[in-house]
Amino acid sequence: MYAVAPFAKQVDVSVKTVQRWDREGRLKAKRTLSGRRSSHEVDLTTALNLPKLPAAR
Repeated sequence: MYAVAPFAKQVDVSVKTVQRWDREGRLKAKRTLSGRRSSHEVDLTTALNLPKLPAAR
């Protein structure tokens, strides 16, 4: 199980991007009892196939 920051690093996107994907329903993160997002290994495959926006300049 991954917290948001390590998950974002694995997928090579920002934490904000992972949070947005969760809000949009593109990647459904699980919630811990304290309400924090967490993702499992199988979510990596899904996230790696999601399109990434170009970096802002």
